[in-house]
Amino acid sequence: MSDQKPEVKREGKLPRHVHFSYFYQEFSMGFLTNLGTQYFPFFMTDIAMIPAALVATVMLIGRIADTFSVFVAGLIIQLSNFKKGKFTTWLFIAVPICIIFNMGMFVNYPFPLGVKAALLGASYILAFFFVNFCSTARFSIATILTDDPGERTILSSRRTQGSSAGQIVRGAIFIPMVMFITRLSGGSQTLGYFFSALVFGLIAISGMYWIASIARPYEAITQAKEGPRPTLKDMGIQMITNKPLLILVVAESFRGAAAQVNTTNNMYYFRYITQNLLMMPVFLTVTFFVSFFGATLVSFISKRVDKIVTYFIGGSLYVLALLAAYIFAYGNVWIYMVTMCFARFGTSIAASGTIAYFSDTADYGELQQGRNIRAINMGLMLLTLKLSVLIGGSIQAYRLAAVGFRPGTTDPTVLQGIHTTATLFSAIAMLVPMALMIIYPLKKKKVLEIQAALKEKKAAAAQQTPQA
Repeated sequence: MSDQKPEVKREGKLPRHVHFSYFYQEFSMGFLTNLGTQYFPFFMTDIAMIPAALVATVMLIGRIADTFSVFVAGLIIQLSNFKKGKFTTWLFIAVPICIIFNMGMFVNYPFPLGVKAALLGASYILAFFFVNFCSTARFSIATILTDDPGERTILSSRRTQGSSAGQIVRGAIFIPMVMFITRLSGGSQTLGYFFSALVFGLIAISGMYWIASIARPYEAITQAKEGPRPTLKDMGIQMITNKPLLILVVAESFRGAAAQVNTTNNMYYFRYITQNLLMMPVFLTVTFFVSFFGATLVSFISKRVDKIVTYFIGGSLYVLALLAAYIFAYGNVWIYMVTMCFARFGTSIAASGTIAYFSDTADYGELQQGRNIRAINMGLMLLTLKLSVLIGGSIQAYRLAAVGFRPGTTDPTVLQGIHTTATLFSAIAMLVPMALMIIYPLKKKKVLEIQAALKEKKAAAAQQTPQA
């Protein structure tokens, strides 16, 4: 058998299997992260029986630590120098560690509430610390696969498609899986969640290891062409002076927070308002199928209009759908599901260009400062996801405490509070990024100019380099 590696190139269209692997990496990674964002708070309040106010505090501390660790992970990756590639190697290392701590989030320790809450919170922090290594690496991989703005937009769309497809599958199988394992274990809901987390972790490994294997030849090409290594000062200057990046970080943080307020509320909405938790898998399957369709549509729209236009189309639809849900959907699960379908369709359109946006800001910063800090730059994309969870999750958690939530509640005031949080609060949060993206400067024409200037600069540098 030949040891020759397949030839790869970073110009022109990427092979279909590369597109699909980038789709699948996002599909599979959600099987790690979704447990902590969607099911972990519910596990603490309704199975570990930790009071809602304490849960809100644990989650706030955990999310702050998680957000801070984004910088630590990005810095470590940027400064690392593995022979076979920094991004791909970190994927191989970090995923198994994530799985171990992910499972630790679903243990009902036989200790006092304070100790139990601290142990669960520590598992959350450590799990997401290593998730940050995975996500910074996989987001950075998009920038090493291609320089072409169109291909980056397609990769970004594939990422959103993968996210939506993963949510369809997870939404359809997680609760039934937990219930099935619970019955097998003699009625232990804790074991139901614990072993479901293990199954989800194995799926995550399959996606992360596949994209890492595919990306390694591409990473070898980009490492060979990298310029001088950036210093800590270079990194700091580029992050502070990169205006498009700063605008994008704030805008994407609030866009994600709007979705997070709604998503985190789902378990409570179906448990207490519809009083039928088994409706949630149906809801998630339908709404995320719609999200997948929205992300697919972007691949065609992006060839005709600037991706900023798609952002406003999607954001506007999201806000209008949630306002309709707030006014008309309380007490009617079917109206709620229909309006949420339109909302998810809108947010999937708005989110589909994220990878491309951050890739553009990385090129902008490299042209301005002459230093490549892809890991830090793409790590700030991860930062927006963490800030989204921090802002949106905190709004949802403290709203529960503010309206007087208690497990098993039937209080109409509490139920109305859950409904208002899921709809009106989420709609208001989406108005912030829409306002900020009005002043975002990297339109399509500008991005093409930056790409051309970078190619000229690198070609000139290559000609001046003495040949061995």
